[in-house]
Amino acid sequence: MQYIEESITYDVLLSFFNGDYKKAFQAYSQAESRFDLSMSFPSFSSRLAPLISARSERLDEIYRNVRDAYGHLRADFIIIPSTSALFDRALCETEYPVPFLYAVGNIALLAEDHVTICGSLAPTEEARVIAEKCAAVTARSKRCMMTPLMLGLSSWAISAFLKESSKLIAVSSSFVLKCPNEKIKDQMVDILRHGGLIISPISPLSADIKYHQVVRNRAISALSDRILLVEEKDGGPAWHIFDEAKGDDKVRMISAHMLSIPSFSFAQARKESSLLLTKAGDVKKLFRPRRRSRKKAESDENPSLFQLQ
Repeated sequence: MQYIEESITYDVLLSFFNGDYKKAFQAYSQAESRFDLSMSFPSFSSRLAPLISARSERLDEIYRNVRDAYGHLRADFIIIPSTSALFDRALCETEYPVPFLYAVGNIALLAEDHVTICGSLAPTEEARVIAEKCAAVTARSKRCMMTPLMLGLSSWAISAFLKESSKLIAVSSSFVLKCPNEKIKDQMVDILRHGGLIISPISPLSADIKYHQVVRNRAISALSDRILLVEEKDGGPAWHIFDEAKGDDKVRMISAHMLSIPSFSFAQARKESSLLLTKAGDVKKLFRPRRRSRKKAESDENPSLFQLQ
């Protein structure tokens, strides 16, 4: 598997820094600029140690544990490094920067323009219907939809989209060979069976902890070209995805039905700076020409369906 040694090095550093993404990313960047990370970690650990104020013996101990754990991983996932044309460098500039994406499925979809549909974990019936209709319009428009891999509004949008198209990217808060929630295991299999893609910024040995949902959401913000927020309570996670999707090259839209709900002050505060969706067909307003380009994938690699853990 390509980039396995590099990923092992990153997991060693992430473990050494107790899951601190910024410190691990900075240390990995230092190592990448000085050493050949395609070589095994012990070949440069003694030279790396003083750069990050570590004892080489401690790093080598972590390495042995990481290497052994990697030996038990199945090989049906893809590691996408920051040097790849499929990797968006915006992922290196978030609150939780990462040097890799991990993927299972059709990685060529990463070269597409991404329309993100997101919202509440517990949407109203009206929001569910809006999400389903907008997902269907997006699919019929031959666009690539991105959404968090989770229950609630995203799950409804995924089901509606897959009835029309396979160009779907679901972003997980767990490593891609793990299921973040047993209730969506069947949907993960469905995505891959249809030819979609599951990606995650979470490394193979990272524990499943709640704040990885934040790491996932920052990655979605970085990767999104266009974003529709259908419904979310004030301060909810989907608003963080929406607000962190900054820049002139991002196009953002909110559902107008939130404006009729007095408790949704976040929607009111953002209505002047966002497009408004009043009917499902309005989602097409998001599909204006991009101001930046992404290199196309050189291959359309589809690993076989895996047995979810």
